[in-house]
Amino acid sequence: MTKPNPIWLGAALLLQLLIIVAALLLAQLPLLTGTEIRLAAQPVDPRSLLRGNYVILDYPQLRPSTEQLQQAQLRPSQPFYIRLEANADGLYQFAGLSPMPPSNGLYLRGRVPNPISSRRIRYGIEALFLPKQQALATEAKLRDGAIVRVRVDSRGQARLVALEP
Repeated sequence: MTKPNPIWLGAALLLQLLIIVAALLLAQLPLLTGTEIRLAAQPVDPRSLLRGNYVILDYPQLRPSTEQLQQAQLRPSQPFYIRLEANADGLYQFAGLSPMPPSNGLYLRGRVPNPISSRRIRYGIEALFLPKQQALATEAKLRDGAIVRVRVDSRGQARLVALEP
């Protein structure tokens, strides 16, 4: 039996490390390069016994109607894009739906739920995990809704930055 070549072993380890670092950087890209926007949000579920303390946020102003989803002929689990426009208060809201990324302007990437329903669309900014005491305090602050600061990158990927009760 031959001994493994240390160069190949080192190269294999380095490749695995690079893949992990690349995945982490891609996940953080919206926070590093994204445009910060503000969205109105409503809390849905503050805690779960199975998942821990978190706040689930809903964004009614980002929801296309079920009819719009069906007219766009999108399939379940297919990504789609919504254009965003700022209203008079500086909060961003739904301004159009497309199966392809818009050529200009700010947009979010979402996924069509199965079954198709505008109520269950996910953009990746719905869950905010917090320590127990902070989650309880946040729950009390958000009962009447809140403003969420989000960073959106050039691919429509978004990440939560902060909550403004």
